Amino acid sequence: MVWCRRRTDTVRPLPDHHSFNEHEYIIDAIAERDAASASARMLEHLLSVERQLLTPHSPLALTKPVGRDAEHDNQLDQYNQ
Repeated sequence: MVWCRRRTDTVRPLPDHHSFNEHEYIIDAIAERDAASASARMLEHLLSVERQLLTPHSPLALTKPVGRDAEHDNQLDQYNQ
């Protein structure tokens, strides 16, 4: 299901897609009942998705993983206060 619609295409992300690891980190934090970590991991994931969806990609950007930056760290720090 994507956006409340059943998927009809067969295109799937590669097995090493970054979101899979992010989802695992969130699930692990929830399983450990670590609310602060789960919240921080979820925020990291949402910011990552936002960057992927809203950042124009060049061929170089698609081959190089997006790294954390100062703005991202500031957003996490503000959220965790």
